[in-house]
Amino acid sequence: FDAEFWRRMRLQQAITDSDAVRVVTPDYNGFHAPLFIKAFDWLSSIQEVDGNPAGLITTADKPMALRWASPGPLCGQRFMNFVRQYLQMAFAMLVVPQQYALGRAHEAFGADGALSDARANQSVERVLQGVARVAGALRS
Repeated sequence: FDAEFWRRMRLQQAITDSDAVRVVTPDYNGFHAPLFIKAFDWLSSIQEVDGNPAGLITTADKPMALRWASPGPLCGQRFMNFVRQYLQMAFAMLVVPQQYALGRAHEAFGADGALSDARANQSVERVLQGVARVAGALRS
């Protein structure tokens, strides 16, 4: 097997082993980062092998939280709904309604690496709580 095959399998295993998936991606010229879509393209091409499920089975009904960061003021808002639809429709993921986009990300963190703005921290926490609720409900 080639290196790409093993990257696909590691990504699939990471999702399988998780109760939920949290994605934080940058705004890339007003759209999602190309690697973000490539990662999900990899998943969609994994076939069932030796008892390992196909990639689309791995993502089905998996809770997902979305967050974006951008140096610009729009902070990914132009493509948020596209990504949500893509993950829900193509991968059957349960994308929670809470989401957060961080504008001017290059100015948002202190020297300690933490977000400087209390409201931004609250928004991030709201997203994490939302996906944790969905994951917890599915475990029950």
